[in-house]
Amino acid sequence: MGDFNADMSDSSSLFAKHLQQICNDSKLILSSKALLPDTSFIHVGEVWNTTSWLDHIVTTADAHASLESLEICYGLATSDHIPIAVLLNIENVSLLANNSNAAPSSKLDWSKLSKEDMVGYSLLTDSFLNNTVLPKEALMCSDINCKVVHHADKLCAMYANIVKCLNASSEASCKSKCKASVRLDLNMHFIYQEK
Repeated sequence: MGDFNADMSDSSSLFAKHLQQICNDSKLILSSKALLPDTSFIHVGEVWNTTSWLDHIVTTADAHASLESLEICYGLATSDHIPIAVLLNIENVSLLANNSNAAPSSKLDWSKLSKEDMVGYSLLTDSFLNNTVLPKEALMCSDINCKVVHHADKLCAMYANIVKCLNASSEASCKSKCKASVRLDLNMHFIYQEK
């Protein structure tokens, strides 16, 4: 659950299309879109007097099945984002831990990393992120409702590369903790070799 800045109420939103594609590719469900009316909105822009649907709930199939209901609490808004109430069937929650689409076993357990591991992760992340292209024109665009396609494309590519860098650093850290060597090729793909 979170602010994805992907406006589902705008059929031309590239961020919304990108989020939907990520869900499709990852076999995840955009539960907020599936369970709430198409006329829903969760963000109110007071300056421009606009509404948008930026906050979403993304789930696995099992987590989605455990959702009893979702409700936008329009009467409880205390900021520009309106809260969502989620009713979860707790009896289904225990099934999630044993399901095949649970989190991968290679997930980095931050609590078990030493100070040296953290420094290594940080240095590796910095190294990867140094190759991230920042699309200055798109970042500096002052049009809050920008519809310039290449701006959205460049921002999506930047975001995807940042995620790729963080995942690569995490994978390398996981593999090094599992006594495997990791080497990086020029295309930023990891090749794992068991020791």
